[in-house]
Amino acid sequence: MDNISTNPALKTFIIRIIGVIFFMEILDAGVLNTSLPQIARSLHHNPIDLKAAVTTYLLTLGIFIPVSAWCADYIGEKKTLIMAIIIFTLGSIGCACSVNLAMLVCFRLLQGVGGGFLMPVARLILVRAFGAHNTVEAMAKVGAIIIYAMMLGPFLGGAITTYLDWRFIFIVNVPMGVFAIYYLHKYLPVFGELKKIPFDFRGFILVAIALGSALFLVDIIVHPSFTGFEKICMLLAAMVSFVLYIFHEKRAKFPIISREIFKDTSFNWASFGSFATRFSISAQPFLVPLLLQSVYGLEAVQAGLFMLPAGLGAYIARKNVGALLSRVGYKSLLVWNTLIITFIFMTYFIQAYIFLPYLLVIQQFFFGAAFAVQAATMNSCAYQFTHEPYVSKAISFYSAVIQLSASFGVALAAFTMVSVIGQADLTHNVPAMAFKVVFVVQGIYGFIGAYAFSRIKPVQDSHTDR
Repeated sequence: MDNISTNPALKTFIIRIIGVIFFMEILDAGVLNTSLPQIARSLHHNPIDLKAAVTTYLLTLGIFIPVSAWCADYIGEKKTLIMAIIIFTLGSIGCACSVNLAMLVCFRLLQGVGGGFLMPVARLILVRAFGAHNTVEAMAKVGAIIIYAMMLGPFLGGAITTYLDWRFIFIVNVPMGVFAIYYLHKYLPVFGELKKIPFDFRGFILVAIALGSALFLVDIIVHPSFTGFEKICMLLAAMVSFVLYIFHEKRAKFPIISREIFKDTSFNWASFGSFATRFSISAQPFLVPLLLQSVYGLEAVQAGLFMLPAGLGAYIARKNVGALLSRVGYKSLLVWNTLIITFIFMTYFIQAYIFLPYLLVIQQFFFGAAFAVQAATMNSCAYQFTHEPYVSKAISFYSAVIQLSASFGVALAAFTMVSVIGQADLTHNVPAMAFKVVFVVQGIYGFIGAYAFSRIKPVQDSHTDR
């Protein structure tokens, strides 16, 4: 392996190539949200139905993130990352070629398989290349690229959909994927030794069935084409699989999710608080463009422009997270910022009564700023409560929590909207009444997150709770 510490050019290359990978994945999510109404019309569905393309991707991410740590140990970070980009790129091509919703969802699932490996393995490569002490600085440089993707994604998606065709929002991934594969193969060094630990296939299947059944149940619970018996079967499948995994974990030598990571109650509260908060606010990129296009008839590119202030707010706030943490500490910052971002999220219901463009710009800016603080603080706080020898498993679990909470959050938001207006009333547009309710109802879960964060111990005292 090249000596990274004495090779600044290689350090720069790793930061840039990891930045491209992060940019590709985050841009993909951003461009899709502003294009959902147009995709729905093209595939002859209501925009709410397109939540399946969002939730399936996020759920698959959450399921496969725990697999990424094992795969990186088993075949190496370099091979795992190249494999993930190939899968993600092939999924993007499939999405672009989709002719119906089922086909789109299937290829979004394939994208999710690749995406489930991308960010965790990319982060692991940064740790391997820069060491624990310098990873924060490296992630800060990559974080700037992430913010650019957040800012550009919604507008780019709207512009492509308005002036070209929605299929191009997936095609843009292809050149970035080819570029990343070539340069990773040619220049990325091989890190460390391989660990041939057996894969917990049975545990993986049980977890996948439990999560998949639960999400599918939320998706169909108000759908008239599914009987009550079928919905009960989904509920039982989720519950039975979860219970079976608990028994399996006790006997498995290398379980995919170990109960040992839950010994620190502060880590548990931090994880639950993160889940509840993201469960509440993660539907914002799905709901706001949908509101602007379905209720007020804005074009996709116009809706994308209204998403830009959120990226600007996130860019400015990101630079001040460290100062805020040093001033008020993890616990206080998490509790108060969760309350702030929940309040901002709930105020979007005003836009469903009357469209106020200037107020929306202000809402977007402060939501983006609060979200940047929230994400950075939640991530770093959870990592404070992870200790050897379960660091990789705990971080992998927490990464899965991030994706799963977003998946269930979008699904529940769609469920709330359909419950309000009724499945039979759905057309190619969504009535304003649905948005008047969903922002308020969805926001309630954020207060649960604030309570959970209030239960964690100060970081310096967390080690006493063992």
